[in-house]
Amino acid sequence: MRDLAEPFAISRPAISKHLRVLSDAGIVEHRREGREHWYTLKPAALVEAGSWLADVAGTWRSALEGLKQLTEEERDGNHQ
Repeated sequence: MRDLAEPFAISRPAISKHLRVLSDAGIVEHRREGREHWYTLKPAALVEAGSWLADVAGTWRSALEGLKQLTEEERDGNHQ
């Protein structure tokens, strides 16, 4: 854990929490060998997460465009 946490400006317990969340989400695999903990990234899970994020971004983009259009119409007095 020390080697993994070293480059980050957060505590080791915070790193541990992040790793637990990533493990629960299926993005990393965790195994323990004696006192050592090993984490392996699962690239396929990142592809799935990226796809989900793209879908969410598209939904928000559409919603924000609609809000922009509505506020512009109200500003210009074109809203009924």
